[in-house]
Amino acid sequence: MHLDVGVLPQRREYTPQERAMLVAWALCKGEALTVRDVCVLTGLLPRAARGLLSKVVRVLPVFKDGPAWRSL
Repeated sequence: MHLDVGVLPQRREYTPQERAMLVAWALCKGEALTVRDVCVLTGLLPRAARGLLSKVVRVLPVFKDGPAWRSL
């Protein structure tokens, strides 16, 4: 992942909507995100990060490419 986290607010507690938007934003920018990347980006545990990704794919053109998720 090459996401510039320096542009993010300096806090670790995001609302569910904020976490979803962070992941969607990164994917729309062309980032390839693994579950671990989503954990680092949002502060979620792996199981919750997988759940978030499974919800994002319902509304964005995203696909799983090996261990990473990518936008079409």
